[in-house]
Order: sequence, then structure tokens, then C-alpha cells
Amino acid sequence: MLNNLRNETRQNRDLCNDVLGRELNDKKERYQRIEMLLQEPVTTQNELERLTAEVSRLRREVGQLEQKIEMNTPADDKLSIYKTQANSISKKKLEKEEECKKLEAEKLGQEKLLRGKEEKYAQEKGGKYMKRDDFRQYAANLRVKNANFKVTKKVLDEIKAEVVVLKRTETILKQRTEGITEFMQELESKQGI
Repeated sequence: MLNNLRNETRQNRDLCNDVLGRELNDKKERYQRIEMLLQEPVTTQNELERLTAEVSRLRREVGQLEQKIEMNTPADDKLSIYKTQANSISKKKLEKEEECKKLEAEKLGQEKLLRGKEEKYAQEKGGKYMKRDDFRQYAANLRVKNANFKVTKKVLDEIKAEVVVLKRTETILKQRTEGITEFMQELESKQGI
């Protein structure tokens, strides 16, 4: 159970460092871009139309250039295999990032649900469940008590065994003394005591 908790902690730490670190960097970059945009002067409708036209013109040029590259690229290009692999890997990477985001959202939902359950439990039962540190302390106390119990039980078993031996010895001695008292009485009566 401890190993599972350690593995889960390591995975959560890796997830936190990788996914959340990237998200944090992305958010910082986006924030800086927004700050830069806010500092720029307000664009007019004419300027916006001009920029939109320029973007569409550049997209057409890019499309034409891509077509030229595809036409000029030989069919047996050795790099095409690697390009397709890189494309498929980048798609898988994007899918995994989306999956991580979904899992992160699910995790946040589960944490919210857990907090709700904890609050409900606290209202119904009047207190919270044990935290991990409290539980560890409780488990350590139980181990100490268990060890003390085993030692005390061993001593008690030894005493019980000794009592059994003493009772057996007592019965044997009583049986012997019964014969001796009769013998002593006979001897005393013969001697006249």
C-alpha cells in the first residue's frame, strides 16, 4: 500500500511538473501576448480589413508554395517517411495532451467531489476523518500496543504453565502425604504417642 502511494505520488509529481508546468508557461506566454496587445494602439476598421486581406493573401501564398513543394518532391524521398512519422507522433502528442487536460479536469472534479463529501461527513459525524499523518501516528501506536500485548501474553502463558506444573506437584505431594499421615498415625499408636 505504501509503495502504491509512493508510485501515485511520483506520478502526480511528474504530471504536475510536466503538464501543469507547460500549462503555466503557456498561460504566461498568452498573458504576455495579451499585455502586448493591450499596450498597442487601438486598430481601426480600415486597418483591420487591410490586415485580414493580407492574412488571406499570405495563406494563399503558403498554399501555393506547399503545392509546389509537393510537386517538386520526388516520390521516393527518404525524408517523407520521417515526416509522416513525425506528423503522426505530433497528432498522438496532441491527443495525449488533450487527454491529460481532460484527466486534469476530471481530477479537479473528483477533488471537488471529495471536498463536498468531507464537508458532508463533517456535518453528519461531527468531525473529519483521520489525515495521513494522524493515521500513521495511530498505526504506530497500535504497533507499540500490539508488541506490548504479545510480550504480556507470553509472560501470562508462562505463568499459566507454571501454575499447571505447581498444581500437579501439589496433587502429587498431597497424595504422598495422605499415605504418610496414615503411616505416622500407625507408628505413633504403636509407640504409644
